[in-house]
Amino acid sequence: MTIIRVQEPQKISGVWLAFWLLLLWQRGFTQTLARRHVNQASISLARLDSIPIPLPPLDEQREIAHILQAVDEKIRAEESRRQALEALFKSLLHDLMTARRRLPKEFVARFGGEPAP
Repeated sequence: MTIIRVQEPQKISGVWLAFWLLLLWQRGFTQTLARRHVNQASISLARLDSIPIPLPPLDEQREIAHILQAVDEKIRAEESRRQALEALFKSLLHDLMTARRRLPKEFVARFGGEPAP
């Protein structure tokens, strides 16, 4: 783990900084900082100083960070919902394939098929 000290913490939100560094990491920028592509320990402080970090007003940083956190939470909730629906689908499909559950005759009739006895 790399620990860095922010020179002027009153000008930057920690959450804003975390989101910005995560974005740079996702875009592969941090790999360009490493001398050896082994680990974070190979990144010098001089190279860390060269990371471009936009600094909108602190209130704006906090608002953007708040919005991004809300979006992340929504993504987590939707991913959880998707997993629950997949599990439900698999369990219903299993019940249908093992004949533990039958489709209503009216439903089958809409597709022109005759239900099996």
